[in-house]
Amino acid sequence: MLTLRREECCNRPSPRLEPMKHFLTRLVFPSLCVGVLFWFHWNSVEGRRGQQQIAQTEKQIVKAKSELDGLIAQRKILTHKVALLRSHALDPDLLGVQARKMLHHSHPDELIIYLPKQQVSQ
Repeated sequence: MLTLRREECCNRPSPRLEPMKHFLTRLVFPSLCVGVLFWFHWNSVEGRRGQQQIAQTEKQIVKAKSELDGLIAQRKILTHKVALLRSHALDPDLLGVQARKMLHHSHPDELIIYLPKQQVSQ
């Protein structure tokens, strides 16, 4: 008959825990690592500073730059018109056109064609 002392019985690992240790080391730990890697990958693509957010920000920058270019061109046109209306460089033809346009007057032999605001270049 085999007899064990109390210390030997308590220090010896239970045979039921061996499969559990094997399960934890072989399945749970790698699953946690894969989960952490997936979380980092998802944040690098979808997160606040991810690839999609960067692409959207770059599109907004391109749109803003094109709008800025249009506004700069419009400003140049308006600056040129203002320079022509100054007293030292007053263009009489431009002054007459602007006065008739603002007062809604025209000569009897003139034909006035109103264009939509989008088609007016100057």
